[in-house]
Amino acid sequence: MRHEGVSSTNPTGYANDSNDPGGETNWGISQRSWSFLRVKFPTYPVSVKSLNFEQARSIYNSIYYLPVFDKLPFGPALVAFDCEVNEGIGVKVLQRAIGAFDDGQFGPQSEQALRLALRDVPNLVENLLWERIKHYIAISKPSPVNQAYLAKEWLPRLIQCRKEAGQFVNS
Repeated sequence: MRHEGVSSTNPTGYANDSNDPGGETNWGISQRSWSFLRVKFPTYPVSVKSLNFEQARSIYNSIYYLPVFDKLPFGPALVAFDCEVNEGIGVKVLQRAIGAFDDGQFGPQSEQALRLALRDVPNLVENLLWERIKHYIAISKPSPVNQAYLAKEWLPRLIQCRKEAGQFVNS
């Protein structure tokens, strides 16, 4: 959650950047997504602005942390989970990183490719990060707004994610 705009000057991570295609967000959860997800959390606030830390954490655990991430060591799981939160394509990026067909369904072929990829966990982390960079570049090319996010937000986020994942891969 620390990647989602939380800082000493913004302790909740709430943002309403008019340039952000995600629109109003809090704790990294956009109002647009929350409007669809809220049905699973009927007692939670209607507005993302009103979500507290514990509610956001529950949403992350229920929606964004996918069961397939439990098959990964902590370093690669961190990178894939962060991808799911920020890009919504954690499984596809994982499949690309392990050389499996990227259909978003983690079936037998993906399982087999993962077993092979887990022989070199540091390389898996790097492959995950490179796949994320490729995705960010692809969505940035046609959009000056996204180009700014690429430079100021997304690449620094990946650098931090790499550092954090590396602490677990090399320990």
